[in-house]
Amino acid sequence: MTVTYEDVTSAAERIGGHVLRTPVLEISPGLLFKLEQLQHSGSFKVRGGVQPHPVGR
Repeated sequence: MTVTYEDVTSAAERIGGHVLRTPVLEISPGLLFKLEQLQHSGSFKVRGGVQPHPVGR
């Protein structure tokens, strides 16, 4: 399956009301932290929970 730009933008619109845009902090050059613990659920997994998943892929 190929994911297109339209697939990504469509998914972003669907999850927009359910997830927060979390910051990325650069601690030192090349060391980045994505602060997913700031999500309402405390994890990144909520994104997949609000997406439709086709059966049989």
